[in-house]
Amino acid sequence: GGYRVSQAGVFRFQCASCGEWHDGAPGLSCEAPDYYFAIAREMRATDASLDSDLCMLEGRDFFIRTLLEVPVHGLPDRFLWGVWMSVSDSNFRRYQTGFRQPGYRDSYPGWLSNRIPGYPDTLRTRCRARVEPGGDRPLLELEPTEHPLSVDSRQGIDLERAIRLASEALHGGDSGRAG
Repeated sequence: GGYRVSQAGVFRFQCASCGEWHDGAPGLSCEAPDYYFAIAREMRATDASLDSDLCMLEGRDFFIRTLLEVPVHGLPDRFLWGVWMSVSDSNFRRYQTGFRQPGYRDSYPGWLSNRIPGYPDTLRTRCRARVEPGGDRPLLELEPTEHPLSVDSRQGIDLERAIRLASEALHGGDSGRAG
């Protein structure tokens, strides 16, 4: 695989799996928390509520969609993981009420609720969502530990690692859950 960075700063990378060129910063977006897929498909209509920002399972598990940014050495673009985190009922309600209001700012503790390809198990990794005014999604900050994803989120990754992760995310593992 290879990469190109145009003078306009647009990042393109050649996928290590399919050989195609992809435009934009590499990343992965999970369509739902992993726990959503543990509910039988026929039960999701009655036991789950899912939209692009919020998820509630069986009226007792609550999730918000966040962005985990990992710096890529030498690039202005960051590797973006669109992932879900679990939060308490009260924080879910607070977020649900406030996140679309201009100037809304808040912070919520929780647990990462997706397994991320290319890393040891990330499910239930302690984290915090930070909501900033004008932000598209809350930024997810992992608890500073020695877990490789936590280290990468603090120290960044090289371009080759970013391309490998993106290729794996696009074509490896549970491709039906990522996109």
